[in-house]
Order: sequence, then C-alpha cells, then structure tokens
Amino acid sequence: MAVVTGTYGYTANMERLMKAQALNDPSRYSFMASKKTLEINPYHPIIIELNKKSKDSAEDDTTKELAWVLYDSSLITAGFDVEDQVGFIFYCAAFAAFT
Repeated sequence: MAVVTGTYGYTANMERLMKAQALNDPSRYSFMASKKTLEINPYHPIIIELNKKSKDSAEDDTTKELAWVLYDSSLITAGFDVEDQVGFIFYCAAFAAFT
C-alpha cells in the first residue's frame, strides 16, 4: 500500500512546512492540503483477507479498524501526519494483543 499525491500537489514535507508557519490558519489548511490517493495491491494477502471480511460482515468494527490502521500506516510510511494519533496507537495495540 502507498499513499501518493497528484503531480502538482504538495509533498508530505511541504505540508509539514505549511502547518508550521507562524501565521497558520487551520481553516485555510484544508484548501492547501494535497489530495491523497491510496494505492493498493489487490493481490496482497492482507487486502484479500480484508475484502473477504468486508463482504462477510460489512458492519464489523474490527474490519473497519483494520482498514483505518492500514491507511494510517500508509500515511506514516509516505511521510504524512496521522490525524488521530492516539486512535492509531490504540488500534495498533489492540491488534497486537489480538494476534
């Protein structure tokens, strides 16, 4: 899995710099944030299992949490910030204890 930005979008480093500006206005940040695209390998065993679980029970919270953990970990790998850092750590710890 990988998170990529468009050709003319801000990189992860540029987004961090924009957030760190002294006159940063959070209401304007959503306008400046780049569009992110999650690219997946549909043949990866994790994605196959996630697809199978989502078809079996679409409302299962564990499946949704696993999808969010995969997305957030892809954001971190690409150098972007995770919006809900506490939630990410909570879900990672829950999955580590579950396995």
